Amino acid sequence: MNGKTITIWRTEYTYPGGILFVKEIANLDILVKKYHGEGIEWHRTEAEAIARAEEMRIAKIASLKKQIAKLEKMKFGE
Repeated sequence: MNGKTITIWRTEYTYPGGILFVKEIANLDILVKKYHGEGIEWHRTEAEAIARAEEMRIAKIASLKKQIAKLEKMKFGE
């Protein structure tokens, strides 16, 4: 690792605002320690950040659909 400073795009869920893109300049050594890793929470390009955010959006929709299906199956007082 080196102490090189790079520009990154961070993707993370925020509640209730959806996905947050934050462009920042960060030290590469600190990034590796602070975040889970490149391609997960931070990205070197905006295009990579957008692609990851889209994956996260699709996964969240799938999760919510499962929750809705589970709730629809619930019956009370029968």
